Amino acid sequence: MSKSSLIERFPEYQEQFRADVLAELYRNELSAMAGHALVAMLSVGFTYNDMPPILAIGWISAVILGVTLRAVIYRRYRSRTRHEAKDLKLHTIGISACALGWSLGFAVASPFLSSEVIAFYLMVFAGISASAVITLSGRVKSYYLFSLLILGPPILALFLGPNRSYEIGTMAVAMLLFCAIGVRKANATLQAAMFRRYQNTDIMRDLSKAKKRMEAEAARAEAANQSKQEFLANVSHEIRTPMNGILGMTDIVLQSDLAEDQRECLQTAHRCGRSLLTLIDDLLDFSKIEAGRMEVESIPTELAELADDVVQIQRNNKKAKVPIELHIDPNLPKRILSDPVRLRQVITNLIGNAIKFTSEGSVRVRITEQKLEGRGREILLAVEDDGIGIPADRLSSIFESFTQADGSTTRNFGGTGLGLTISRTLSELMGGSLSVESAEGKGSTFTVCLPLVDPDHERLSQNCCFLTLNTHHAGMEDLLNSFCVPRMELEVSPDLWNEGRNFFAAHEGKRFAIVDCQLAEEEQKLLHAFAKHFQLTLLWMASPEATPTPEQQAHLVPEVPDREYLESLLHVPEEAEAPTEEVAEQKVDKLNILVAEDHPTNATIVRRMLEALGHQVTLAEDGKIAFEFFRDQGADLILMDLQMPVMGGQDSTRAIRALPDGRQVPIVALTAHAASEERDRSLAAGMDDLLTKPFTRDQLTGVLEKWGSLHRRQEA
Repeated sequence: MSKSSLIERFPEYQEQFRADVLAELYRNELSAMAGHALVAMLSVGFTYNDMPPILAIGWISAVILGVTLRAVIYRRYRSRTRHEAKDLKLHTIGISACALGWSLGFAVASPFLSSEVIAFYLMVFAGISASAVITLSGRVKSYYLFSLLILGPPILALFLGPNRSYEIGTMAVAMLLFCAIGVRKANATLQAAMFRRYQNTDIMRDLSKAKKRMEAEAARAEAANQSKQEFLANVSHEIRTPMNGILGMTDIVLQSDLAEDQRECLQTAHRCGRSLLTLIDDLLDFSKIEAGRMEVESIPTELAELADDVVQIQRNNKKAKVPIELHIDPNLPKRILSDPVRLRQVITNLIGNAIKFTSEGSVRVRITEQKLEGRGREILLAVEDDGIGIPADRLSSIFESFTQADGSTTRNFGGTGLGLTISRTLSELMGGSLSVESAEGKGSTFTVCLPLVDPDHERLSQNCCFLTLNTHHAGMEDLLNSFCVPRMELEVSPDLWNEGRNFFAAHEGKRFAIVDCQLAEEEQKLLHAFAKHFQLTLLWMASPEATPTPEQQAHLVPEVPDREYLESLLHVPEEAEAPTEEVAEQKVDKLNILVAEDHPTNATIVRRMLEALGHQVTLAEDGKIAFEFFRDQGADLILMDLQMPVMGGQDSTRAIRALPDGRQVPIVALTAHAASEERDRSLAAGMDDLLTKPFTRDQLTGVLEKWGSLHRRQEA
């Protein structure tokens, strides 16, 4: 090991490196000793008649003696638990003894050997020297000594002995040099590998320590957070108890006959007490939000009554300098599912905020309904004011904790800056959002969007989503909207694949499609292929112009569907629509499968599996080749690796989906990543399924049965 070697430059690793080198040298010691003894007996046995018998026996005995010494040293090594530099020297002595046994025997026997036998032994010695490149690569000095001892005497004999052969001798010298170069490279590779392992060990040790420190810090933070929660709860309790007495007694006194100045003083004290109580509530709510412990209910709530009550209270607020108007859409349901306490808190905060910053004009509260395409309905609760407005550069920060529009806002109007933070969080916890539009000097509008769910139509027992294809069913659409079931209207066309794929990627649960019975025969073929492809159930609408088939009759949508009908659909075992006889006739056993895989071994495995199943396979080395092949020749199914040169699997899929014939072909991702994020990205790119490596033949067969045998590509 030279002083300029990698390990030499890092003294902290040298002791570990020496121990690892020793372990590496002795790892194959038993097989090496057995190999020396066996080769000696075979080679000397093959040439036994070419030398005196006593010489042959002595040669074998010399090699066996060297092996024996090596075995003694090996036994000493195994019996010790702690090793030192002396063990490296002993190992060198052991291998040198074996080499001397070989070379001295050859030196004595060479005068009796013919040129052919000498060449034979040189081949044996070269093989032994070459095999030692790997086993002795941990210690270059040992290899040099071993090679010189085993090859040096034969080379000298070839150049100086009675049976000279300069050609063979020159080849032996070249062999020795090549092996010397090889062992240096192997040693450098070994050192680099060990160095990386040591560094990785240090990194993992540091990471482990850092993880423990982080866990300890997290535990302390959690404990501190818990202590803060308990402290705030205790403080709240301790403050609320006397505050209750103060406010209660103040109310009682205010009911009595008082002088005007006395009444004014008590009313001021009462307002200050109420403000302090509001601040305490905000701090407690904020601490719950920070700890992730804020919870909301979902119970029937009288929306109009609640809003009117809040507005009336705010109208009586002496801080209100402008009129407060309330406008409620008369078509809104009387009751909704919500958390009345938190909803009241949000409306109160927003109106109070508007009152604080509005000295002229009015404050307007508007509650309306908005229909969302495919996502039911939602409530829009807007609080508009004609106040000072918010500068454009401050709009993004007003929802941050303890933040107001600017310092002057706090000085002139007061407040902690928690109201909007809490209101936005509560809106999100109730399944909605809070946004703001404002112009400085012209006023602001805060809008709360909340899902509108009729309490008489609570959510279904399972998730589901619906497509309506070339039809319209008002009763079914109203029913789905009342349950907030995702729905989308589409046309039966070649673009159906892309649009349906995007819709199903965004929504979970059982899949259904509502179709008119009078759909043309050619469109029905495309529709059945689409249903099979995306594993959805077809529901048919009766039409005066077309008589439903028995199969369609079994899946007709009633004229007045209700919750029981939806639940009956959800509890039927999931099963894709059965193909018509004409479609079934197109089922084939043999598929033309395109496999995009850049790794030769993986490509070979997939190809052999598929060919064993009777399919025709075309291999593509990258995503671009796969795209070009499909564009020119098509395929019934594509197995697409994700990570490939030139063009990755997801990019290739997007390119294929953009082709007219690429909308319908099933594309299954092949990946070594099992993370759910990878599956989400693949589906978003347009893939239909994901097969994680390594996979079995049964798993591959299952994918083919699901996406291949009944899903031949439909021409646009």
